[in-house]
Amino acid sequence: MIYCLITREVKPGYEAEFETALRRFFSEVADDPHTGGAELVKPLNVEGSRTFGILRSFPDEASRDAFYTSKPYLLWSEHVRDFVEGEAQSRELHGLEAFFRDEPEQAPPPTWKMAAVTWVGVNVVTTPFVMFLMPLFVEQLGLPFPWNNFVFNIFVVATLSWVVMPLLVKWCSPWLQPNP
Repeated sequence: MIYCLITREVKPGYEAEFETALRRFFSEVADDPHTGGAELVKPLNVEGSRTFGILRSFPDEASRDAFYTSKPYLLWSEHVRDFVEGEAQSRELHGLEAFFRDEPEQAPPPTWKMAAVTWVGVNVVTTPFVMFLMPLFVEQLGLPFPWNNFVFNIFVVATLSWVVMPLLVKWCSPWLQPNP
């Protein structure tokens, strides 16, 4: 699987139009066989930030190349040209780096730092979940371990993806990406 982060700088006052056009485009190409899906990364709540990210996955390089030369993508790019400044910036993300998305021109943190932050995140989530949530699953659901574990891990992954990892990456960013 290949993950690409595409960033677009949206003109002031055009943020809503860009987001609407992007969401419409996402639904138009949802069944495209060349793509594994997409996610909108809104600007951080930093005053003046207008950089939108698009995290898109592809099964392989040929699919990625086919998607970015497809008629729907080229038409969408032309449609949003009035909403954006400059050209799209794109970079591939590898492994853990997908959690640590930053500016496209910035090198990813060292792998050992990404692994260390991920390890902390996994422990922060799983320890209380194992202590408090897993016994409830066993007691309330009464399912065999594999099924309890399956349901349990949905909560772990969701909490990591949308709560813990974004906070840890934000808090650890000075350590992950020290200024030169």
